Amino acid sequence: LRWAEMQVTLSQPVSVDEVDAEIVVVAGCALGFVAPGQPPHVLHVDPDTETSGYGIQSDDLLVSIDGQDTSPMGQEKVAEMLRSATKLVFERPKGAAEAEGSEPPSDAEDKRRPE
Repeated sequence: LRWAEMQVTLSQPVSVDEVDAEIVVVAGCALGFVAPGQPPHVLHVDPDTETSGYGIQSDDLLVSIDGQDTSPMGQEKVAEMLRSATKLVFERPKGAAEAEGSEPPSDAEDKRRPE
């Protein structure tokens, strides 16, 4: 597999906040619009939110909303669709998943400090 795919079923009503022209927050998940023709990518996921419960994490990509490809959509269209969305599909790029497994956890620094 090139990537992991995660399906998220949203509870209604969906909480959508258009922060600015490049960021939309849905169900505790901040999505960034980096380049035209690219799906929005996850900037941050708040803990204890609907999306965090599905294991969504930074750098995942929102590839579809209710079966529609997000790549050609701009921020306004994505925000509009998210308001009535029931199913989101996120993909984790292969590089992101590999980096996660190969780097030491961030608490490794904490273990060195007490010496």
